[in-house]
Amino acid sequence: MISGNRLLNVTRWVRKQTFNIISRYRKPIGVIACLLLLLSIVVAFHTKTASPTVAYKKCHDVSEKWQILVCHEQNIRQAYAGGGYTAAMQYIGSLDEWQRPISTECHWIMHALGRTVYDSSHDLDEALRHLNPSCAGGYMHGVLESYAYEHGENEFVLRPEVIMNACKVSSEPMFVWECYHGLGHALTLALANDDFKALAMCGQLQDDTPRERCYLGVFMENSYSYDRGYHGPPKKYLYPNGNVPLCEQVTEQQKSQCYRFSGHSYLAAMVAKRKMSIHDLTVSDMKGAYAVCAAIENAGYRQQCVSGTPVYLFTAWEGDMEKMRESCALITHFEDRDTCFGLSAGIFARYDLRNEGLAERFCAAVPEEHRTSCRQRAKDHLDTFGPIMFDAYVFLDKEG
Repeated sequence: MISGNRLLNVTRWVRKQTFNIISRYRKPIGVIACLLLLLSIVVAFHTKTASPTVAYKKCHDVSEKWQILVCHEQNIRQAYAGGGYTAAMQYIGSLDEWQRPISTECHWIMHALGRTVYDSSHDLDEALRHLNPSCAGGYMHGVLESYAYEHGENEFVLRPEVIMNACKVSSEPMFVWECYHGLGHALTLALANDDFKALAMCGQLQDDTPRERCYLGVFMENSYSYDRGYHGPPKKYLYPNGNVPLCEQVTEQQKSQCYRFSGHSYLAAMVAKRKMSIHDLTVSDMKGAYAVCAAIENAGYRQQCVSGTPVYLFTAWEGDMEKMRESCALITHFEDRDTCFGLSAGIFARYDLRNEGLAERFCAAVPEEHRTSCRQRAKDHLDTFGPIMFDAYVFLDKEG
């Protein structure tokens, strides 16, 4: 047994040695202590903020395209709720959409992000802070749609400049071009699909190009409303065989943009009536759409009608080159057929995510008399509108 005095002496000796060691090595010990403290703070913070693995819905388990997009929007909203803009962009960046040679859903996915960001804050300036040019202005379109849908008619009757000025946040021509197009969609939604009221609002824009882009957005929204899965305001101005009757009612300045969706809306109406998926469209189905275009007497408007079909078919057939070439070959008028081949090639040029020369491959297989024009139109289309692209990490770095 250790006596009390001896235990006291041992305690004093240990204390003295400890003091000597600390005195001699106080700087290294201080550094180590600080490092350990810092490490404990980092671990504690990570433990507190790290998000558990999120279980998202598997969107490609559903068959209809519109259901896939609704599913993506639900997942984007879930990601945003859990981790804000960064988490939503990371979800989008993880999609296999970007691993494909072409992207047919890019624009709509970014629409969903724009709606999500605005709906979370109801602050237009805050939503516009995240602007990026990816996917043909999809993000901007989504922001404007939600803003317009929330505020409704009175906001625009009393304060049209609020949203009119939204397109002036960037001097980039392509962004401004896409923004005014998105504005047309937004006004149509805000005005409960009253196309004539929306067109009147577009008419308040000062210059021809912004007005035309805005008109285009109005008529595009109308063509979307033919879809069975459309989830906007109650539908108006729909006709059994597409929008030609609507185009006959609008002004001369608006007709060109309207007829661009005549073939598109005919196909959408047909798909809705048959209760089929757009992916089930056949090349033979295009005969009806091209007949609608051929019946338009004005050659310029007729070509506008033809030029609007490749985008719809590109989505329906997920970039199937052979079907798109066969479809264009059905057109009777040489000039209209030339337009169809050229615009189809232009779409492949824009959506070529891997730079695999898709436009050239498309043009190389069209009839010889159309090849030169096909290549030139593809180049002009790409130069005018730029590539469809998405890089989540570029935009996240920009945010950071």
